[in-house]
Amino acid sequence: MEMKRLTFLSIPLVVAASIVTFTSSQSIAAPVGISYRQIGLCKSYETAKETVHAPADQAFAIFKIEQIDNSSSSKFFYFDPAMFYVDQSTPAQKAGKVLESNRRLAAMDLRSEPKGASKPTEGQVAKGGKIEVNSFAVTLVDTRNPSGGPEAKQYDLALLYDDWSPEWQAYREGFVSSIVMTKTNPAGTNWSVTDACPPAELN
Repeated sequence: MEMKRLTFLSIPLVVAASIVTFTSSQSIAAPVGISYRQIGLCKSYETAKETVHAPADQAFAIFKIEQIDNSSSSKFFYFDPAMFYVDQSTPAQKAGKVLESNRRLAAMDLRSEPKGASKPTEGQVAKGGKIEVNSFAVTLVDTRNPSGGPEAKQYDLALLYDDWSPEWQAYREGFVSSIVMTKTNPAGTNWSVTDACPPAELN
């Protein structure tokens, strides 16, 4: 009976040891900084093959991704440009009070790349590293102020990055604790919807 009691009491110790091993090996990485600026908000722009036009009540928001800063982290960061989005959800949607949200993904393919520009390259940013990106992301946004924010600020768009980290799934390196997005346009910049975004702006 005494042996059975000792064996039973040892089980929590084994479980606790396994938890410590798991949490230490899957540690949370330091925040990654991504700087960007808004280039324009337009009804059309040119690709290498044609001019693309936005549907009614929508416009193309074009952003330039400037830099990815992983210098504070001891883990690499797997960058996926398909994770960029603009959140036009209402306050109720953002608070989770309703099931749906209004996220506008900023994925690009070869057909949607602006003429003379390129989309950011997917791949690893080394631990402690910093890279200059200088590539573009485009997303189609609603121009009817769906989020319900101030009318004067509705076209001043924030680009976000979904930090559900792909490297956790693919490489088991751990979660990125947060992505810090920094918009570098001067404060107070006024935006409006234009008919076209000239190729010269995409340089």
